[in-house]
Amino acid sequence: MKRVFSIVLMLVSTVTLIYGTHYLHQCLKEKQQMLGAVERLKTVGQSKPQGTYRKVKQENAGSKNAIEQERDVAQQTCHPVPVNLGEIEKQNSRVIAWIEIPDTPVSYPVVQGEDNTYYLTHTFEGEESLYGSIFLDCENDSSFADSHSVVYGHNMQDGVMFAFLNQYGQQKVMQEHPYIYVYTEKKAFVYRIFSVYQATIGDVSYEIGLPLGSLQYENQLEQLVALSEYETGTLVDAKRPFLTLFTCNGQLSDSQRTAVHAILEEEFEKITKLS
Repeated sequence: MKRVFSIVLMLVSTVTLIYGTHYLHQCLKEKQQMLGAVERLKTVGQSKPQGTYRKVKQENAGSKNAIEQERDVAQQTCHPVPVNLGEIEKQNSRVIAWIEIPDTPVSYPVVQGEDNTYYLTHTFEGEESLYGSIFLDCENDSSFADSHSVVYGHNMQDGVMFAFLNQYGQQKVMQEHPYIYVYTEKKAFVYRIFSVYQATIGDVSYEIGLPLGSLQYENQLEQLVALSEYETGTLVDAKRPFLTLFTCNGQLSDSQRTAVHAILEEEFEKITKLS
């Protein structure tokens, strides 16, 4: 009997080992495919000049006319623009934006589906993958014009996609990487993190569509500030929209997500080169 049990145990162990090895091999293969596809998009997006970005609202512009103001800020960019979205969209119409947290692994195309499930298991090229995609909530405006835009991504154990977000549990990491950049074909947005906490699915951090500047929107911001695991030092303003990044936290329950909230600090628009 013991001999039979030993044999069965050995068979189960062997099958588990084979399955585990196959799973790891599949993960590695899909990771290489995903990163390769991202790099190809970057290459496409860097094949032509990125364009010039200017601040949408200029302070102390005085009595200068529009042309003078444009010349003053013609070379002022929010951050070295990683890609030319116009060129990328010619190759892949699914891509609506590019998101980047400087000096971190987060630098990916953003897509948007008809629901919030498809891109959990599909790449931005439409291929099935454990890595999925970084994607904007299906209820959001694809131009990031809403008062609250929500972006999702997986927390992969190998550190890619939105895995880095869980490091924001440390205040020092937030202080070193306080900005989130989002680039669309026409605009660039600079967001500054104001709250980090473990959100329960369906709570206030998921609420979309509140009118900018409304009392309800102001209350939402105040609640998110209060929920933060630590003081960020970032001031919020109910007249400014904000961005939320969500990912899983493997140490918590399936109903909780790491939420990183960031208020819009600066907005830039692409302009043509001035003569």
